[in-house]
Amino acid sequence: MAADEITFQQISLALNGQQILNDVSLSLAAQSTTALLGRSGSGKTTLLRTINALVTPTQGTVSVHGRNVADYDRNELRRGIGYVIQESGLFPHMTIGRNVAMSYELTGKSSEAVQRRVNELLGMTGLPPQEFSSRYPHQLSGGQRQRVGLARALMSDPPILLMDEPFGALDPITRSEVQTMLHELLQRVRKTVVIVTHDLEEALYVADRILFLEHGRVVADLSSGDVRKSQHPAVREYVKAIRRGAPEAIREGTLP
Repeated sequence: MAADEITFQQISLALNGQQILNDVSLSLAAQSTTALLGRSGSGKTTLLRTINALVTPTQGTVSVHGRNVADYDRNELRRGIGYVIQESGLFPHMTIGRNVAMSYELTGKSSEAVQRRVNELLGMTGLPPQEFSSRYPHQLSGGQRQRVGLARALMSDPPILLMDEPFGALDPITRSEVQTMLHELLQRVRKTVVIVTHDLEEALYVADRILFLEHGRVVADLSSGDVRKSQHPAVREYVKAIRRGAPEAIREGTLP
């Protein structure tokens, strides 16, 4: 059984009198993929950001590799955690190759080693380096920029990958293509992944485990295979939403 990579112990966070997180306790196994689902304001992104210390809880502890996040040097912690956000966060004045390479350049690796790693990751994310490395962000589509953001997050080979609504701004077809790429990539690189999404279908496709949040609490914790048959009201609402407009056989559960 895989060891726990990330542990939350009675995490709470209050801000301006509002309870954002409320007594969250759970552990995430190494090399697992966990999706956080919930309505806007349910605490998904806040919980995610406690892992890389972008948010500090008012109570409780978050541990990474068995060590309290508060005890890490921030740079040391974040070097071991890849972070992908919705708008990719690329530097517009830098080429794609340079955007991807930045974190690796700081390790003192030779320029040849850096270039090899850039080429490898661009290829793995579906962007042939000979075609894309010298381009600039404005010359890429939204889906291509998200692929670059993912390549950059994986550049230093971190054991943990955090993804905050990474595909939320993409059209449905592009989103599906990038989800497929991510699913296949994660089978190869074997990271501990936490992904925030509003999309249940996306969560079911990429994640092993799905946590449903309401008002800062984890109200359901399920394997992806158990979600559709769950009787929990919050889970049923999500399942009902994705079945709306589907053929009757799907709505009735006679088709997968």
